Amino acid sequence: MPKRCAPSRESLAPLTQQRVHLLGRGVLSASWLVLAMAASQPLYAATTLIDRADLQRLIAETPIEVEAGFLEHDREHGTITATGGVKILQEGVLDLQAERAMYHMGEQSLNAHGKIQILHDGASYRGEAVILNLGQGSGVIERGQIDMPGPGGIATAERVELLDRNRLNLTKATYTNCDCENPPWFLESDNISVDRAKNTVTAEDVTLRFKGVPIAYLPWLRQPLRKERQSGFLTPSIQYSGANGMEMDIPYYWNIDPARDATLTLHPTSERGVMGKVQYRYLGQGYQGVFEHQGIHDTDLDSYRALTYFDHQQRLNHWKIDAHVETVRSDNFLGDFEQALMDGKSRYISSYLTGERLWQASQLGQMGHMALEGGVRWYENVATDDDYYTVQQAPYLAFTGSQQLPIWDRRIFLTGGVRFDSFYQMKGDATQRLDIAPTLRYSKPLHIGRLSLGAGVRETLYAMRNEPALSNTKESFAHRQASMLSAKLDVELSKNIVTAKNATFKNLRHTIEPTVQYVMNAVNNQDKVPNYDSRVYDTITGSSSDIANRTFTTTNLFEENQYSGVDRISGGHWVSYGVTSRLMGNTVGEDSIREIARVTVGQRYAPNGHEEYQGGHALSDVVLGGSLSLYPSWALEAETRYSPNNKIISLSDTAFTYKTDMGEVEVGYMINRNDTEQDVKRDITYNSKLKLNDEWAWQQELDYSLETSSSKSWKTALVYSHDCWSFELFAGSRLSSSSEVHGGGFAGFIINLSGLGGYGVK
Repeated sequence: MPKRCAPSRESLAPLTQQRVHLLGRGVLSASWLVLAMAASQPLYAATTLIDRADLQRLIAETPIEVEAGFLEHDREHGTITATGGVKILQEGVLDLQAERAMYHMGEQSLNAHGKIQILHDGASYRGEAVILNLGQGSGVIERGQIDMPGPGGIATAERVELLDRNRLNLTKATYTNCDCENPPWFLESDNISVDRAKNTVTAEDVTLRFKGVPIAYLPWLRQPLRKERQSGFLTPSIQYSGANGMEMDIPYYWNIDPARDATLTLHPTSERGVMGKVQYRYLGQGYQGVFEHQGIHDTDLDSYRALTYFDHQQRLNHWKIDAHVETVRSDNFLGDFEQALMDGKSRYISSYLTGERLWQASQLGQMGHMALEGGVRWYENVATDDDYYTVQQAPYLAFTGSQQLPIWDRRIFLTGGVRFDSFYQMKGDATQRLDIAPTLRYSKPLHIGRLSLGAGVRETLYAMRNEPALSNTKESFAHRQASMLSAKLDVELSKNIVTAKNATFKNLRHTIEPTVQYVMNAVNNQDKVPNYDSRVYDTITGSSSDIANRTFTTTNLFEENQYSGVDRISGGHWVSYGVTSRLMGNTVGEDSIREIARVTVGQRYAPNGHEEYQGGHALSDVVLGGSLSLYPSWALEAETRYSPNNKIISLSDTAFTYKTDMGEVEVGYMINRNDTEQDVKRDITYNSKLKLNDEWAWQQELDYSLETSSSKSWKTALVYSHDCWSFELFAGSRLSSSSEVHGGGFAGFIINLSGLGGYGVK
């Protein structure tokens, strides 16, 4: 019986036996094995497996540490056999645990059995038996389970064949991207190939199982192992709509190179034929862009319908270039087909090509800035088949800036600019406009506020062809002259509020900020020039976006021109006045000071003869706006306009938002109407996302019209979210192009499997 020795470096060095047995919890390092073999010259020289130099080189290149309850070293054959709680470590390459293992140093092979756990090249393996060639990174694992690094996925197989450090073959296997104890879904196949270098998982005769139930079959499948771009078919999607019937997306992703890709999609429908979609994206040094086209020969209407979208941004030296194209071939395309490129409710879509250059103060050597912008803008009115009267802007050029003048304490700035526009209508009318508008601005801080003065002139020249319908003159040339004087005083009164030691709020500061402004505009010959770009701020007709941009509110109370654009100037003089009050501070537990409450109220007064822009009244509507957020979890925003002459609220837009750990709720109310109340919009909106528990949530959207006592659009959804999959059950009705036209009701469900995409109908 061979001699047994304690596991110490001193006892190992002089050993001459062919076998060494270590009892108890022992540690044997490869470097010690070299010393042991070197000390036994006769026995070492007798071996026919490997010479001393090669053995030392191999062990030095691949050092191995072995820990076990029982270690047996066969010097003649160059093997180490370990049993009982075996742990084998090759730093950075292998970490193995097993009941029994044999390592052959010359061949760098490892054979292990019983409850195997392996960390090899970043992947985790389990199995019942394993044979590994550590030098080549190849081997076989019987009845194995693999947890690949990062989001690589989990696989099980009757047999795992490691071809090299990057390639695996799995026999009678399952695979899933779901990294949890009991994956709810997995792919099942007799043969699955994994290539970590190419980032691919390939399988044949694949069955997709969800909760153990087969739900789909694919004759062949290839998908990325990690979340990296790769050419191939993407997960198809299925939906149902009232207008188009059953619809399906079958997308193919083409990874052209690291800076370019494309997605080609077939979109068959049961009611309107087959749509084709193409999307191309690119990215480079200082530029990026996307092109997309969707087209279908609509079998229901027997016509070709399409959408084209292109967007490009680029930095070229000191210039910023923007190119944008939106166009549809069929006015109702946006409402009939679901897409995420353009607003489905929009009635005007625009295309443009612009270039902009900005000079900052540091480049000018003094305070101020300058900007040069030019390009073309093209608009498409999808509300009518006759688009001949839509005004196009092709081309335009604008130079604007602000420059400090070295006079009067250097508080005077010259602002404004020069602008050239060429307006065109497809019916044949065209107008060139040259606008010059220099303005002097003076600003002086006071002890309790700031005084601002302004004085400017504007000369606008028009050259017209074919008697534009937007003009009241038949002349070929016209001009408009205007001048402006303004004076504005902003005052701020503030007071710190002392609170009790245990008060909810702290660091409170209250401000009262009154503002008064006088504006005088003189303008002549305005009724003879066309109007291409101006609307008075009181106008409320048009789309909801137009209403938001043109309505008289607290945000434009102190505008020096009550028109938007250039073609019209509000002549006369008036006084605007208002006051804003704020409460600043924070609650206990908050680090930064925030605005707790704000309220602004204001009005305009115009003397007799200057009331044209206020409905013929000396006093304008009263505008009131504000916000309230006593606690970070909830907020109230409101904007209201009240007509003291007609005793009506002509505008009200209020939204209340409440946020907690369990979700968010937003309730809104809007009124918009003119003085005669012929055009009235009154809506209630509701949006919420509430968590029922850690996994379930309920989402609700509603736009309800008080005029028709019916919903314009609504959606309700029950959503289940899991790390590995999600489920959504929903129903609703959506708008298409206007509040009177609905895209139809819908209902359905979507199942999304993490790593595979979504399946379902809607």
